Amino acid sequence: MSGLLIGILLARTVNGFVGAGLGWQAMYWIASGFMLVLAIVLLQVLPKSHPDLSLVDALPIEAVARACTARSFNYRSNGFWSV
Repeated sequence: MSGLLIGILLARTVNGFVGAGLGWQAMYWIASGFMLVLAIVLLQVLPKSHPDLSLVDALPIEAVARACTARSFNYRSNGFWSV
């Protein structure tokens, strides 16, 4: 949890310095460059896998239907009581 907080605080600090020095658009270009580099690295590092079973086949239909019905009921009842 502390790593997440430190990351958020450092990101805002770095963004402030970059924004002050290069303009606010530069941070978006830098971030998109990092995302592109990370995508290339992940394509090279991650193993190629082809699962035998898809997610749809792995989930029992009854459990999915029950969860959707319960969630729908919860949203309706919350909407009723919030009026």
